[in-house]
Amino acid sequence: MAQKEWLIRRAKKHYVGPFDTDEVKKLIRRSEIGAYDEIARSAEGFRYLKDAPLFASLIEEAGLHAVDEKFNDISSAYHC
Repeated sequence: MAQKEWLIRRAKKHYVGPFDTDEVKKLIRRSEIGAYDEIARSAEGFRYLKDAPLFASLIEEAGLHAVDEKFNDISSAYHC
């Protein structure tokens, strides 16, 4: 089982997770999280997904560089 090491922060106040790397990639592909949502491992500070080396190319491929105004259902499904 993959380690659930990623937390996601939306709108600077909604935290969801933890997720493993594959789960984060699925959320990006489904446009449930975007470039300006933030991500962090437990020992690191938050950074925008677009600035996280592991996910930046996927954000670019998915065309999620614009600010996503909608807040979707992952906060209720995966709330910490």
